[in-house]
Amino acid sequence: MVNIVKWWHIAQSVEYRVQQSNSIFVQLQCVQALECKWYLHGGYHKRLDSFEIEKLKGLHIYVSTFSHKDHHQLDVNFIVNVISTLVMNKLSITIASI
Repeated sequence: MVNIVKWWHIAQSVEYRVQQSNSIFVQLQCVQALECKWYLHGGYHKRLDSFEIEKLKGLHIYVSTFSHKDHHQLDVNFIVNVISTLVMNKLSITIASI
């Protein structure tokens, strides 16, 4: 779930701050919390064996001026996860395609 949230934020040029997080719970808030009321609360549901967004409030009204490649949520773990998924889905993928 966290990687999906990161992907969306990078594509939209908006940022969030992790308020609380552990292996079964995540709470995120816009970096400009005083002006922007965007908020996400999600958690792992054992019964469904998946993470789900439980609360999503507000719209991001703060948009950063940085480029996608400079996004704060774009870290090495996110990049590795994206590339690993591409390779696992298509073992014959070329480096140029990545």
